[in-house]
Amino acid sequence: MCSHISEIQNAVQTLMTTERGGAGLRSQQQEAERNARELMDLKIEAAHLRERLRLRVGGDATAAELEAEAFALQSALSEAQETLAGRERELQTLEANYQKAMQGMMRLDEAWKKSGQQTRRVQETLQKSEQDLKEAQDRWRTLQDQLQAANKREETLIIRVDTLMEQKSQRSNINPLSLLNSVHL
Repeated sequence: MCSHISEIQNAVQTLMTTERGGAGLRSQQQEAERNARELMDLKIEAAHLRERLRLRVGGDATAAELEAEAFALQSALSEAQETLAGRERELQTLEANYQKAMQGMMRLDEAWKKSGQQTRRVQETLQKSEQDLKEAQDRWRTLQDQLQAANKREETLIIRVDTLMEQKSQRSNINPLSLLNSVHL
């Protein structure tokens, strides 16, 4: 009987000394379920021991021993219940933190999608601008070539006009009177 009490006390002590940290929400939930099972086992064991004590007719147990054992079992049970309640509060806190984290992840995912769309639009605008710039540069080169050709034609025309003007000037310098005078001399 004392071995049962020490087993129960060891189980309660194990419950109380388990690490509070966990590997996340699932491990905390699994630990809470395990604690609930152990608590149920303790309750069953206590009921079994009470039944054995009730059925005992005579023997080596005195009323004081029975009261001490009942008190120890009651203490172990209340400690296990307190531990379980603490674990449930921790689980609720972890659940709330998990929900907040999920909401944050959803907002982050939405912002990432919008950022991707904006980046795509900016890239499309940049490509269009680069294409427009290339077309403008091509038009500028064409106009530059046309301007150079026009300048060459203008220079050629100026040279021709100068030549014609010079020829005309040379013809007009020959005065018919001077021709007559030269003939009369």
